[in-house]
Amino acid sequence: ALDDFTLEVKLESPTPWLTQVLSYGVTGPLRQDVIEKHGDAWVRPENIVSNVPYKLVRYAVNDEITLQKVESYWDAKNVTLTDIRFVFISDPNTAYYQYVAGELLFTGIPIQLKEQILKQRPEEVRLSPALSASYLDFQYNYEPFQDVRVRRAIALLTNNKFIIDNIYSAGTPTSIFVPTYVQDGQLATPADYWDKTMQERQAEAVKLLTAAGFSKANPLKVELTYSSNRLTQRVFIALQNQWDRGSGGLVKLTGNANEWKTYLDKIKSRNYQIRLGGWGADYDQASTFYNILTCNNTANYSGYCNQDYDRYVKEANVEPDATKRAELYAKANKVLQESQGNIPFNWASVYALVSPALGGYNEKNEERYYRDYYIIAGKAVKK
Repeated sequence: ALDDFTLEVKLESPTPWLTQVLSYGVTGPLRQDVIEKHGDAWVRPENIVSNVPYKLVRYAVNDEITLQKVESYWDAKNVTLTDIRFVFISDPNTAYYQYVAGELLFTGIPIQLKEQILKQRPEEVRLSPALSASYLDFQYNYEPFQDVRVRRAIALLTNNKFIIDNIYSAGTPTSIFVPTYVQDGQLATPADYWDKTMQERQAEAVKLLTAAGFSKANPLKVELTYSSNRLTQRVFIALQNQWDRGSGGLVKLTGNANEWKTYLDKIKSRNYQIRLGGWGADYDQASTFYNILTCNNTANYSGYCNQDYDRYVKEANVEPDATKRAELYAKANKVLQESQGNIPFNWASVYALVSPALGGYNEKNEERYYRDYYIIAGKAVKK
């Protein structure tokens, strides 16, 4: 800080996306004296000091989160809602019926009711982008996955188009790790197998697995680690079926479902063989995704390490020319695909039901700016 009102940021290299980085939550200002006084307890509702329009007043695990308007907020006169309550509801069907009853102002769409809702409530449905991607992440400590033939075979057997269309409520199946609508990601192209029929892909997978030494008598045994919920359980069952049938019995998949904290502990300790993982962008620029698969990145739990990939990513990160930067990221994507570093699965998007009584909701913005929300009198959900 140069003075009480000026912050100077010195960059190691050109960073055209600096403003996006600064919009990420971790760059928000914090009171040093409050942290020093309370230690780790500075985040508790009674201690925290921030420059946001709402403060946390209650957090009951698996129950609810309650926020309250901060009257000292610099633009408090334009903040309408005084209290906001988020309710934890594990069953999406229950959440839907509470929405219909007028107990919730917005919620997600249960996959089983998706077509019915789209037909009956089109004016209440919003589709929002999400700068996030899911993928199947190999653990390179597991010996079979050190063989690129095995990794490619698993990718060939994975029909994520079917899974996204039939299990997810929204999303885009893909063979490209980084969404191409992310800044500088637009030149990446699909993997060479993407337009092949499943019959062609399965035939190649069988050849690769056989060449790698697997057979019906000696199948590839794989355990999928995932966080336990209804969606991931259904994804596991689908993959189990696809890999077994598609390979003619050469791949046997078992599941390892975990509650969220246990799942994270296993990932960080690299205690898995393959996992259903994902990454949400810290900012709208391709480096936030590509960086996590470089050799020494702390978020690279798989152990994937490719020098060509690292070189392209590092060159792209400091390239000031936008076209050249996008070309370098596209080359990194091609290396990732050819080495089958992971199996890109889905670019996320989110369907939401939004009550006509809620104003200020902007589905074109991935972030939810609750300070912009307001209640519209006389409006209600269609019964």
